[in-house]
Amino acid sequence: MGGDISVDSRWGDGSTFSFTIPVGLVSQEEILGCASEAQVVSLQANQESYRILIVDDQSENRLLLARLLSPIGVHIQEAATGEAALQIWQQWQPHLIWMDIRLPGLNGYEVTQRIRAQEQQQNGHHHNGHYPNSRQASPTLNQPTSPPPTVIIALTAQAFPEDRALALAAGCNDYITKPFSTETLLRKMAEHLGLPLIYAEDSANGGCRTPPITSQAADGRRLTMNDLAGMPPAWITELQKAAQIGRDEAVKTLIHQIPREQVGLIDKLQALIYDFEFGLISDVAELWLQSTSTRQ
Repeated sequence: MGGDISVDSRWGDGSTFSFTIPVGLVSQEEILGCASEAQVVSLQANQESYRILIVDDQSENRLLLARLLSPIGVHIQEAATGEAALQIWQQWQPHLIWMDIRLPGLNGYEVTQRIRAQEQQQNGHHHNGHYPNSRQASPTLNQPTSPPPTVIIALTAQAFPEDRALALAAGCNDYITKPFSTETLLRKMAEHLGLPLIYAEDSANGGCRTPPITSQAADGRRLTMNDLAGMPPAWITELQKAAQIGRDEAVKTLIHQIPREQVGLIDKLQALIYDFEFGLISDVAELWLQSTSTRQ
């Protein structure tokens, strides 16, 4: 993050760790103000019929991606394991793969490496650490036409710089961390497949970007501190930690620990993780913990 970290340790006194990062406060107006770029709402229709493979071991994540991408007219297949993803790729030759990294059996890195190795064998290409835009690839003179490399974009909750480096080194074209926005997905597809985008027209609010409407917001079900009142502080602490770093499996495990009579809390949390609203869960849990600490 462009900062600095240091430690001052003295025998018998203990250690003090400190860090600085270059950040600054922004005003509420800046947060809610107009976006500098036009909002992407879709990809243009009547384009080539693109084949998109969604690879994720969590059915909820695959369903979310499929729901986001289906309206733009692409053909979609899904895989829950690395082995299944490799088999579908061999038989179906998708244009683009959204690749989860943490998979049972073969992980996303290994699947990507195997795909790239087979592409090299098929096309006679030498891997130089960079895979170009597959739609821009073209055969050279007197060479037999072969399928262009599949675009592979890592889509994962692993957000450390070394994770991105590993994904790119394995042969991924790009890397996106969860939670993500629909606009980010569309922009990446447009970038790597050469697709034109549809932008939101200027509206009555002067062209300002409208906040995305999630399912839990649309039907008025918002998580509040009161919803957490019946749960133990230790459980809420674990919920806050898991949501803060986007660990969907950990949040789901905690949801299973909620008593059945608190069906309202269960429904709200399930709706939030379905929409990848981990930030909202973390914020509400943190506020609850702060208010409890103040009362004590």
